[in-house]
Amino acid sequence: MFTIEKNFIKIIDQYKDFLFFLVITILGVVIRIPGRNFISKDMYVFLEPWFYTIKELGGLEGLSAQVGDYNILYQTIIALLTYVDIAPPLSYKIISCIFDFLLAYYGAVFLSELLNKHRYKITFNCAYFMILFFPTVIFNSSFWGQCDAIYVFFCILTLRNLYREKYILSFLCLGWAFAFKLQAIFIVPFIICFYFYKKNFSILLFSISALVLEFSGIFGFWAGRSLLDPWKIYLFQTKEQPVMYANIPNLWALICGDYEDLGTFAIIFTICVLGVGLYLIMSGHKELSHPEDFLNFACWICWTCILILPVMHERYTYGLDILLLLLCFLNKIYIPFALVSGMLSLLSYSYFLFDTPYMEKTASLFFITTYVIYTCIIYSNRTSSLSWTGFP
Repeated sequence: MFTIEKNFIKIIDQYKDFLFFLVITILGVVIRIPGRNFISKDMYVFLEPWFYTIKELGGLEGLSAQVGDYNILYQTIIALLTYVDIAPPLSYKIISCIFDFLLAYYGAVFLSELLNKHRYKITFNCAYFMILFFPTVIFNSSFWGQCDAIYVFFCILTLRNLYREKYILSFLCLGWAFAFKLQAIFIVPFIICFYFYKKNFSILLFSISALVLEFSGIFGFWAGRSLLDPWKIYLFQTKEQPVMYANIPNLWALICGDYEDLGTFAIIFTICVLGVGLYLIMSGHKELSHPEDFLNFACWICWTCILILPVMHERYTYGLDILLLLLCFLNKIYIPFALVSGMLSLLSYSYFLFDTPYMEKTASLFFITTYVIYTCIIYSNRTSSLSWTGFP
């Protein structure tokens, strides 16, 4: 081996962690480029028309009226995009893709903190890679043009700061998550359970999240909107599509049924199941102090909500998939669950985006069965004996 080769390899070896991160980041951009011209049904029917309507209303001045069903903060982003000379589909996707990278980065940071391995770059880099290249993460932003990465990013920050006991910061992040998507509510039951478990922060901190949601509508208020509009928009969303499920393999895709007959029942049933989880926490049967227990219970809460609540869509599994992915690094027993959830999410995405075949009831059976097994495992208090040791 020549001296120049030895020096080259020495440099590569010295900076291998940074170079891996850099290459993965570049490839993460490259793999999203093919989706830039893809027009989904949502983009054609909703997102693009909303863009042009806000533009015709005068950009930021157009925030005086409700356009579409997103809250005021995301409408503000759309309004700002109207001042940029970029095609609407691409502008939506650029914003979402930016949050793909933020989600991957801070998801990896959160995992590193849970493992208490700040000095080991391999865990961070592998988690960063897995999130950034997760198929539905790529499809959601670069093909679909949806913004689920944004609210899930803030949900991850909420959980991270909750675990670090930085409660004010946690509730600030929760408020921003709510400002983008109502689906941030999936982690609220976990925060309530954590409140009863830790007994060292006030439930009144939820008022911080409420204030952030209200503040997020500031440009709308400037344009003449009511101070109650951020809340009215979400109230409208709960009644916008009265169906039991929408292209998601949950309980109601298996049972079917009419929303008018089963909607209220499903909500009460969900509260009861979550209540059992709270009871087990308060009874000391389920701990939340260990990083794995903290994350697997947050994941169970999210999974319970999307499995049983009515009016769930396929994209609502986004946060669940990310949490399951992180859990795989804490314990290898979660790998099958992450694979099943991720594959079913991909099938439902492919059905919507590319019209690929999709056996709804079969998928629902797999999803429900996997949830039941997962529930049994996390309440058995035996997962710690199977800890993952694959990373230094």
